[in-house]
Amino acid sequence: MKKLILFFSFLFLCNCKQNNLPEPIVISFENQKLLKRYNWDLLDASTSSYNMLIYDRNIVFIQFVDVNDKRTIENFDVLQKFYDDYKTKIEFIIAVDSKYQTKVKKLVKDNNYTFPYSFPLSPFPNGKINKDSLPHTFVVSKKARIVSETKGLANWDSKNFRKLIDGLIKQ
Repeated sequence: MKKLILFFSFLFLCNCKQNNLPEPIVISFENQKLLKRYNWDLLDASTSSYNMLIYDRNIVFIQFVDVNDKRTIENFDVLQKFYDDYKTKIEFIIAVDSKYQTKVKKLVKDNNYTFPYSFPLSPFPNGKINKDSLPHTFVVSKKARIVSETKGLANWDSKNFRKLIDGLIKQ
């Protein structure tokens, strides 16, 4: 019985680990900025180039990550769950520095992640991303408004964040 209690306690603590992350930051309407332009060149995992213009008038989840940061990598499980639930409803760009192509491909393969990742070929439309603020995440609405900007880790599986995304989908 004692082993069973310890086992369930362990499972509970493991599940709470990700839930202790802060909520993603939602920007009030009056403080939302427009994405300056959709013209952003990227390279996908199969090394095909594409431009973010293909996502014009779509909801886009953009996350810049550092694959050398252990906590960021641990957060990929939460990101994967969010991706699994929304992959047919919104667009995803997980941006990784191109010098880490081999490392991220191995990481994704070893952990069976299916979220798409890309390597930027040109600067982000709204300016340079500070490497000290990674992960750095934006959610862009269908009308090119930045409705969420979060620097650092966040719980992408939170109820409030899902409400935001569901509301954007209905617009």
